[in-house]
Amino acid sequence: MKTLQIISADGWYAKFNWGGEGISYRALICWALIETEEDGANITDIMGMITIDGCIEPADTGDGEFIEYLTAMQLGEERGKAAAN
Repeated sequence: MKTLQIISADGWYAKFNWGGEGISYRALICWALIETEEDGANITDIMGMITIDGCIEPADTGDGEFIEYLTAMQLGEERGKAAAN
């Protein structure tokens, strides 16, 4: 994986499922435009990046199951719904 460009991800979060331990959210550090090679072709993609053990890694490489990206507003709505239940 080659990083081509990064931009700020202020106000964005990654949502994870930890099985029996429930759902958690981690703030994104940045968005990264990355390039990988598949079957001899260069593929570009945008990935949210988080810190894992002090290193910046793609959100979907953590221990928990990555579910989706959320804005701060969406995160607040989800937490509000959870608190109401």
